[in-house]
Amino acid sequence: MDNTIRINSAIFRDAVILDGVTVYSDGINLDSYKCNGYFSIQTNTVGGTAKIQYEVSNNGVDWLTPDGVDDILSAATGKQITSFAPMVARGIRFKITASGDITEFTAHLAIQ
Repeated sequence: MDNTIRINSAIFRDAVILDGVTVYSDGINLDSYKCNGYFSIQTNTVGGTAKIQYEVSNNGVDWLTPDGVDDILSAATGKQITSFAPMVARGIRFKITASGDITEFTAHLAIQ
């Protein structure tokens, strides 16, 4: 198995997210990556808490939450890192919903 990290990038950097507001990352096209299905996200949440979810798309236009999928993190605070296993799809994007005002939200994604 190839252990190369395929994507290691900031998907949010110092974002301000007000209470009750939902923001979305740009979609990440996974077509050109030979992923082994290992995903992790590292976050830093200052202020409120962040609910972190993902959506997938096979056409790059319609972004959908897969049935039966749990939140990546239900109430992220401070610095955290977690792994998750999304379903196979051509693209992925992230959905962040604030509870309380988040004065700084940063997230880094790694895919292997």
